[in-house]
Amino acid sequence: MNNATLVPTVAAPVARANEFPIILGSGLRAHEGPRCVAQTGLTEGLTWRGARWSGGLRPSGEDRWRIEARVESGVVEGVAVGLRVAFPAWHPGVFVLMPGAVYGGNRQTSRALPYSPRLNAEESANPRPDLIADIPRLDVAGGPGRLQLRAGDCAWPVFAWWDARTQRGGFVAGPAQTGWGETLWDFEEQGGERPASLWVGAPGVRSVRYTHMNTLTESVDQAPRRAAGDRLSMEFVLREFSATSVAGLFAALETWSEGQEWARRSPVSVNQAPAVAAVVEHFDRDLWLKEPGIYGVDLPGARAPYQTGWCGGIIAQYALLAAPGIAEGARTRARHHLETVATRGMAEGGLFFGRWSPEAGWSADFWWEYETAPWRSQWTLTRRQADSVYFGVLAAQTGATSPAWARAVQGAAATLARTWTADGQWGFFLDQSTGRVAVGGSTGGGLVPGALARAAQWANEPTWLRAACEGARALVGDDLARGVTTGGPGDAVLAPDSESLAGLLESLVTLWEITGDGEWLAPAKLAAQQLSTWVMPYDYAFPTGSEFARLDIRSAGTVFANAQNKHSAPGLCTHSGWALFRLFRAGGEASWLRLAARIARALPQCVSLPERPIHSPGGRALPSGWLNERVNTSDWDNNLGGVFHGPCWCETSLLLTAAELPGVYAQPDTGLTESFDVVTACWRGDELELHNPGVQAAQVRIAVETAAQAARGRLAAGWVAKLPLVTVPAGGDLRWRAECRA
Repeated sequence: MNNATLVPTVAAPVARANEFPIILGSGLRAHEGPRCVAQTGLTEGLTWRGARWSGGLRPSGEDRWRIEARVESGVVEGVAVGLRVAFPAWHPGVFVLMPGAVYGGNRQTSRALPYSPRLNAEESANPRPDLIADIPRLDVAGGPGRLQLRAGDCAWPVFAWWDARTQRGGFVAGPAQTGWGETLWDFEEQGGERPASLWVGAPGVRSVRYTHMNTLTESVDQAPRRAAGDRLSMEFVLREFSATSVAGLFAALETWSEGQEWARRSPVSVNQAPAVAAVVEHFDRDLWLKEPGIYGVDLPGARAPYQTGWCGGIIAQYALLAAPGIAEGARTRARHHLETVATRGMAEGGLFFGRWSPEAGWSADFWWEYETAPWRSQWTLTRRQADSVYFGVLAAQTGATSPAWARAVQGAAATLARTWTADGQWGFFLDQSTGRVAVGGSTGGGLVPGALARAAQWANEPTWLRAACEGARALVGDDLARGVTTGGPGDAVLAPDSESLAGLLESLVTLWEITGDGEWLAPAKLAAQQLSTWVMPYDYAFPTGSEFARLDIRSAGTVFANAQNKHSAPGLCTHSGWALFRLFRAGGEASWLRLAARIARALPQCVSLPERPIHSPGGRALPSGWLNERVNTSDWDNNLGGVFHGPCWCETSLLLTAAELPGVYAQPDTGLTESFDVVTACWRGDELELHNPGVQAAQVRIAVETAAQAARGRLAAGWVAKLPLVTVPAGGDLRWRAECRA
């Protein structure tokens, strides 16, 4: 169904002639069940389908528009009200962005795949494969296509575009929720050089919906009956601007977002310290594998309970060593874990084995598929090796001091440096035995430059730093510049993802710190701007009766990991946001400080605790310390506002947050304060006033420095443990005299 041919209520050409014209209007859609059967423009005095309507679209300020709709008389079945945006000069080369869901239109080769999706032999041989499963997307060849996503399917309620031909970009922002329900964002292309259209309306009625790797699941959406007196009001922003690259689009979105009310601090109710303590206890209770002497990532009953990198292995051990307040027993086990890996978990070619299981022992990633997919027999996800070296160096700097661990990490770093020399990339998968690229392309090696830079500084090996810089420039030019990053997760083939992007950001900030070269700050800022579009900035209205509504869990600060597994999650997979914090210190832009804090605050509330258990469907409580990855703001797994019964990688993200980020950060000379925990903070003269709205006393570590100290300082691993610790009583206040440390 094409809206662009309909006569709009208000014609609003917001682009210059012959550049990128846009026409706005308001309209009504009539539905029979989930099927749209008719539509019309909304005008004053309109009589349509048995009801008389008033209202329409009116300007309400600079770049702002308001739709008012009211049923004046009569009764009407199944009607939705919405904004109609027509793009008469559309073409398939336009970059389409729906934050957290669609990047570059998701115009990639797609085929139906079961979970967990894999490349076949032919695709693996492609120099740069670009496969996605059956996920929401526009046609890869530029034919007709459609995206039907409700607001909760996306991180932001925004539709954005950038046109390389006209060097123009723009976006439409609207409400996620209305008095008539959640909004639908329905974009349709006719194909080729033909018009396209966008509908943003409520209630959100999809003709089909996306479930796990299936875009044609039957929709259960319906629009209710409306009668005289029913009314709806919706506010929209439409902004159009010059942009010489897709970077200009991300910059404009970040600037706009920072001015929104959602940029303010989101309240939370759970302190970080008890949540961390519960997770550590869960690690010792549920995840310690006496044989071979390591912490698992999955529960012991899993076929392969341990994975190196990606979801926790080595990353979690560094966090246990670096975070303050961790029991010595857990630290001892973390060191033992690393020693086991160093002495038993290294492949012949110098890389870390990807997995351990009782059945196969130490092995590459896909050991159970050797017979049916022999080309995968030696594959290891590039991201695993990047994680292992990067966090392995940090572990060495915070307690893993054995010669065996140093040899293991440095050996893997040397192999990754040789990969760059031999192949000019790090690809998506590596050969476990040789270190050569097995599957090329992607941003899966986004963290490798940071890993090599840290290893080079630690081991005084300049050739590794040279490879890091060369590889980072290639990743910036090949992936970051096109606005689509892929290859971070091992279970989403090459769907757009935030995981590889977070790794690349970490690399770029690390390179700036180690080289002192300002070359790295501009791409680091672009990476942060892109990453912010994966982070939910507002609190989704979970349905009444859902587990998240019962617990008043807030979605602000949760993160969409990739475009396939359509849910937000507590934390970055698998980082703390430390790179955002360090980027703020490098350039003084407080938006990155706020973003890091927003992500950090969202994590503890999602931990199941004895006094606040989280239940999966059927009423089964998650054991204490379990942190599930699902913050379901969509119905993709038929569990909106709920979790499945299992722990997840986000437990490692919480441990990293405790290890790398303060509880409160403050600058006395600028008056800046930001809280990463349940407390709030503000300056009262030369004292910090801390308020704890929670029901438990809050222990927080406080970092105080001037802006000048921040700009010239570099943060070492384990720095948080050296900060002063204060206790703020439940529901109470504390005045604390701050002293800047040189």
